Amino acid sequence: MADQFIFADDMVTSGWDPSAVHELDRRIEAVWPEEYMGMTESAPETATDRDQPARMIDLEIEDASMLLAGMAFTEFASAEFPWADMVRWTSDFITAELRGLWTEDEWRRHTGR
Repeated sequence: MADQFIFADDMVTSGWDPSAVHELDRRIEAVWPEEYMGMTESAPETATDRDQPARMIDLEIEDASMLLAGMAFTEFASAEFPWADMVRWTSDFITAELRGLWTEDEWRRHTGR
């Protein structure tokens, strides 16, 4: 998500709070450090769900909203690449999982719609 700051002409009007983005990034990295996302196989392509340790992170609706907006940006920025379909599929899957954590009424209250 921090990559979006590079493209924002004015962070204040972009709606992003840089400290909130960096705090969420820090919390995610603490749970999933950059080492093949925790895969224990010597060949990551052969890893299965069994190789992934259970990991937990507390997400607030504000965190999920930032993640969804970041994925929307990534989807838009990837539109012309050959792997755009995979980005869209991944984005749709994650969106459904995150949105399912809160009711439709909670999302409406959060977004003000």
